[in-house]
Amino acid sequence: MRLRHTALLLLILILFFVRFSPHRVDELPEHKISFFLIEEQIVEVSTEYSELVSFRESSSMLASRGAFERTGLKPIEVELSKEEQEFLLEISIEHQVPFEVMMAKIFYESRFQADAVGYNRNGSVDRGLSQINSSNHNWCVELLGREPDYFNSYDSMLLGVLIYAHYQEYWLERGLEGVNLIHHTLNSYNMGIRGFLNAGAPSTRKYSENIVNLSKDYLEEMKGENYEHFIGSVRDFEEWWNH
Repeated sequence: MRLRHTALLLLILILFFVRFSPHRVDELPEHKISFFLIEEQIVEVSTEYSELVSFRESSSMLASRGAFERTGLKPIEVELSKEEQEFLLEISIEHQVPFEVMMAKIFYESRFQADAVGYNRNGSVDRGLSQINSSNHNWCVELLGREPDYFNSYDSMLLGVLIYAHYQEYWLERGLEGVNLIHHTLNSYNMGIRGFLNAGAPSTRKYSENIVNLSKDYLEEMKGENYEHFIGSVRDFEEWWNH
């Protein structure tokens, strides 16, 4: 009898904690799910890009660390909020990719429109700020550890950075550096590595040239009075323009 009462008490306690646990995803309105996942989850990025990303850290950085203040950069007048630009700056530094290139890439992909949709001749669809291609859906689920919201600006920016970082690592391992590395990485992002190689892997294409040129303008516009080489010990991308 005592064991039965103990078991019943344990069951009641379990039901109580399940019912009233905070931030249960299945109880959240749909538009709130991404926020709590970003703030609460820690997931493995991928087996190829083996590194842990703390989404709690990425979101709390915005308020506590002040990415723009620390780097001496400042937000620019585009259709991305200061908070969105600062999030992009943080994850660009975290994943060792050039922030100004990420900004320029988003402009050329979507004109900073989070609801942008592009239809391709092969039947695939590009969605969101970073124009993530539908053929990469399974990869994106693996990268985030959950179903992405391609029209959520933060999901889209994070996926754009992770995919760019993946291609950048591919070309780094093959000895590329400087602006050449940026062009190859951008064109792989645009065409896929196989498509880029099938096209003869040109050193530059109009797509990458436009982004690189705009990124230089963005960097000049973003520099504040206290600007220093904002990548610092991670990688100083600004010096690459002199290669």
